[in-house]
Amino acid sequence: MKTIELMLTVILVFFFTAVSAQEKKESKPNAEGVYFEVEVMPEFPGGFTALQEFLMKNIQYPEQAKKEGITGKVFVQFIIDETGKVTDPTVLKSANPLLDAEAIRVVSAMPDWTPGKQKGEAVKVAFTVPIMFALK
Repeated sequence: MKTIELMLTVILVFFFTAVSAQEKKESKPNAEGVYFEVEVMPEFPGGFTALQEFLMKNIQYPEQAKKEGITGKVFVQFIIDETGKVTDPTVLKSANPLLDAEAIRVVSAMPDWTPGKQKGEAVKVAFTVPIMFALK
């Protein structure tokens, strides 16, 4: 019997957002009060490595997707609110409805983050996480 391994590649936009935030004079929120770039980005408890570990530990490859050999990358965007809670997860780029649903489930289960800050105030920040589902 083949051994099925779940490989997750989580690439966060910390670096690119931080670089672009330094290049711009001032970041402004959208109409809903959500920032895409802030002076201090939100942080998962324990940092990037802890986020990767959380996702790898908590994502359960959907059985039907395993049986059908479905793989792909799901881009999930969510908001870290002023209190650090993860809200409004949505799929920006779908791989398959089965994988999308699992990505939304696990993002919704994340613990509170350290909120992002703009001018010393905690603010809502949009965050995007690509999650790769692959079978070996």
